[in-house]
Amino acid sequence: MTLFKKLATISAVYGGLSYIGGIFVYLQLLKYDSVSTPSEQLAIIGNNPVLVHITTLHIYILFSFGIILLATYLYLKLKDQQPALGLLSLISGVVWSTLLIASGFISMGVTAILMNGTAVSELTFAWQAIDIVSNALGGGNELIGGVFTGLLSLALYKARYSSLVTSLLGVVVFVGGIISALPYLADVGIGIFVISQILWFFSLARDITKL
Repeated sequence: MTLFKKLATISAVYGGLSYIGGIFVYLQLLKYDSVSTPSEQLAIIGNNPVLVHITTLHIYILFSFGIILLATYLYLKLKDQQPALGLLSLISGVVWSTLLIASGFISMGVTAILMNGTAVSELTFAWQAIDIVSNALGGGNELIGGVFTGLLSLALYKARYSSLVTSLLGVVVFVGGIISALPYLADVGIGIFVISQILWFFSLARDITKL
């Protein structure tokens, strides 16, 4: 197994694990789902800035670099058999990663300010705007991530590089991404997207080892 292939496999596994880690931190440790107002959300972050900072680094920044590596490796595998779909999946993967990195850096900017001693009360008025921008770039809906997953899954399936399980999971991820962009259905779509993409990443990692 070449180094690039190993890194692609690791990136796929890391993608699934990063979701699991993020869910554990935000839902179990921080209880972020138990609050709804911007001031309550900021209070949780203000009480745990280091944990939020490190978690954001992993689930946004490192995750995104893994997506770029994964998308590039698979494009090189697909370019002869599925050049159009392979290129479109690469482009959408890079776009998605770029948005996630921007969102992550915005969030890390807030936690960095808090770690430097700025009082939570000084950020209360700005937090709502910061949160809106951050969510708009990555997290508020998963449309771009769904498109990337759907295109890549289709390309891999047509090239006979992936299993039926991976392909079907890719379809579910795509549908979840579409639903997440619809008004009043965002939470349902994100739930479908996240759960199915965790499974998709692990299934994809297994397929990559067989390439």
